[in-house]
Amino acid sequence: MSDANEQEQKRPLTLSRSGGRLELRKSVEMGQVRQSFSHGRSKTVTVEVRKKRTIGPTPESGRVEPPPVVALDQASTRALTQEATRPPVTIPRALTAEEKAGRVRAVHDARKADEEARRRAAVAEADRRRQEEEQAAEEAR
Repeated sequence: MSDANEQEQKRPLTLSRSGGRLELRKSVEMGQVRQSFSHGRSKTVTVEVRKKRTIGPTPESGRVEPPPVVALDQASTRALTQEATRPPVTIPRALTAEEKAGRVRAVHDARKADEEARRRAAVAEADRRRQEEEQAAEEAR
């Protein structure tokens, strides 16, 4: 047993390279587009080309299979889960008798205030005219 431990300790530690070089990122396709600025200048820039995502397994070339019935069930389940994640629609409730009375009272008070403001403006206008007439009469004397 001690011989096996000694052999493991004497072996140097290494990294196994199974696929060539080590990379952290996938290879990225590059494309070029023309970027235009609001002040009239444009420039060609390099951009990353993203691949479209495919949902589900990709069929092998030359072999076409009809979609299984299970896929339809999954689609309906997916639709149900999407509906569940949507916020619920709130339907406005009907007004209570107190709320209706309060609104009627507010409208009535607003009309009263408007009529009062008009009446005050008319009185002020009449008073101004009367003062002007008195001044004109005194100047005429």
